[in-house]
Amino acid sequence: MEKTNVTSQPPSSTGKVYVREASGMVRELGPLATLAVSASIVAIGTASNLMQVWQPFFFPGSDVATGLTIALVPAIFFGIMYVLFSMNMPRSGGDYVYVSRILHPAIGFMMNFVFTFWMIIWWGSNFSVIVTNMLSPAFAGFALATNNSGLLSWASMIGTTPNYEFYIGIIALVIVAVFVILGPKYTGRYLVTGFIIGMIGQVVLMLLFATANHSTFVSAFNSHFGGVTNYTGITNIASTNGWTYVAPNLGASIASIPYAFLWYLGYNMSAYVAGEVKKVQSSMFVAILGALLLGWVFYIITNALYINVVPYQFQQAIAYLFMAAPSAYPLPVSPGPYLFVGLLTNNAVVAFLPMIGMVFWAFLLPVAVCMVVTRNIFAWSFDRVVPRFLSDVNPRTHSPIKSTVLMCLIGVIFLYIWAYYPAVLNYELNFILAISLAFIIPGIAAIVYPYLKKDQYTNTPAARYKIGGLPLIVLCGVISVIFYIYIAYECYVVPGVTGLPLGPQAIGLIAATFIVAPIIYYTARWYHLRHEGIDIGSAFKEIPPG
Repeated sequence: MEKTNVTSQPPSSTGKVYVREASGMVRELGPLATLAVSASIVAIGTASNLMQVWQPFFFPGSDVATGLTIALVPAIFFGIMYVLFSMNMPRSGGDYVYVSRILHPAIGFMMNFVFTFWMIIWWGSNFSVIVTNMLSPAFAGFALATNNSGLLSWASMIGTTPNYEFYIGIIALVIVAVFVILGPKYTGRYLVTGFIIGMIGQVVLMLLFATANHSTFVSAFNSHFGGVTNYTGITNIASTNGWTYVAPNLGASIASIPYAFLWYLGYNMSAYVAGEVKKVQSSMFVAILGALLLGWVFYIITNALYINVVPYQFQQAIAYLFMAAPSAYPLPVSPGPYLFVGLLTNNAVVAFLPMIGMVFWAFLLPVAVCMVVTRNIFAWSFDRVVPRFLSDVNPRTHSPIKSTVLMCLIGVIFLYIWAYYPAVLNYELNFILAISLAFIIPGIAAIVYPYLKKDQYTNTPAARYKIGGLPLIVLCGVISVIFYIYIAYECYVVPGVTGLPLGPQAIGLIAATFIVAPIIYYTARWYHLRHEGIDIGSAFKEIPPG
């Protein structure tokens, strides 16, 4: 077990402003496990599948590789910013700790509350997406390869029936909760194992597309789906239902840059569990930038191999049918590489690997997100901003069980809403705008950090990194602020970034999350001053104990 040694921070002189003298967290995550946290949220297999459907629909004419490559540049600087922050403040809670200690506790809580609130909504509803867009097509792809009509029917049923979405989603949520409650030692092992299996499945999928060709795909498609449609029938049905082909063009590719950036979302999130990471400086560098670059490489290669077998015009047509004209969509499950890979082999063992890989990707993502969110809630509670029981850490598992249970209860609510009342999509998808606005604030904190907290910053590990005399963290902050303002603007003016137009209700809900957070903070401060004589604001003069 590694002890925390942050020589730049003075020992605590704030008495009992924290709920206890030590966090109770133990540093049990090594470099590979820390990488697995970020990579699991990036979810390379899941994103590689979904982007081949969502991007041709929301941004017809855009080139995936162009958008991803341009977006990679600001993403690198944003990632480095979180690496530097975590070097200086290696605590659970991530940017809540950074911003609250640099700018103001109310601002830090507001920023992190907005991020956490919307992540919980997305996390809960995502269990429905796991069933419909991950497990269903993965099982269907294996069924096609093995000519198992029963499995294909079952895959279709779970992907189109709300009851299956909800109840299988509940089972998945419970499994995820168990892995997180077991504690970072076992959660980390699961993430590493699942990440390796998921990557093996992704590589096998890529090899199958690399060794196939367009004519093989067309022949197999017509053979398996000839009873309901054929290859040319897809474009004909789409045209009948209002689709018009948009040829690849630079304008659409540039417009898709904010959307492309979203496929990297999560690569910085190992910073939120920094309080449980060994060798923070090297581990965070490997985890954050490693997850980002792995995502870019595998996205680019998978896209190139897929488009060589499944042409862009067909991708646009079938995405349009699935997203905009579902009543006319003829296939049993959602389209994409993990369905169509089943048309490229009849070897059950080979076909099994992408399927089991997607199963692991489907569970890796919510496990890692649950770790992140519960650590944020833990950090708020440790500073007494929210009820102290939420920072209770089980002495045997070293995990915040009560925070995990709370998150799961909220998750069930949003899973139910998504499964049975999908119109909530009008509000939930706009979480992208909310977190984009939130991520502007850590960038501002990075810009002023070396100057506003000069005495504290001077002797920290991050202070060693400069470019021409300018602190690297400042440069990263400037680029991050500019880019997230741009993303927020695009979210507002381009419906495709969030999936749907932003109505007044959606904007009002986002605004409410920004407004309610400072109210919570100042109410907590008033309560503790009045009833306990403790000024929780004193806690934010230093980083919390490890």
